[in-house]
Amino acid sequence: MTGRHQDQETVIRDLLELKGYKFDRFFFNQMDRTTVIDEKSFLIKYWTEKVKLINEFRLSNEYKSIVVIDDDTIICSMLQKLNFEAYRVEISKESLTQTLSIAFNSPQKRLMTELQGICV
Repeated sequence: MTGRHQDQETVIRDLLELKGYKFDRFFFNQMDRTTVIDEKSFLIKYWTEKVKLINEFRLSNEYKSIVVIDDDTIICSMLQKLNFEAYRVEISKESLTQTLSIAFNSPQKRLMTELQGICV
């Protein structure tokens, strides 16, 4: 599941396959790209839609368990509030020679007052 727009699906799938990753399903951002909205509205809609889709997976009872690993603090916090097992991850690579670095962090790092300030 990615925030990349569905127009990029072929490129993303090809890149993942090139790296040896195989997935049963892909979900791309389907928000309208032609409508101009402010950043706060976009982020709130993006966060809401992504969490809604993940919750639909749970409600479908198709999966025994769902663990979410995301780089977005807000999404992880929202999912934890809905009793999902969610982990926030930071992935970085400073140079071509550096090993890919993955660091798991607590999604609660960002205070809920920050989220409330963004949503107001």
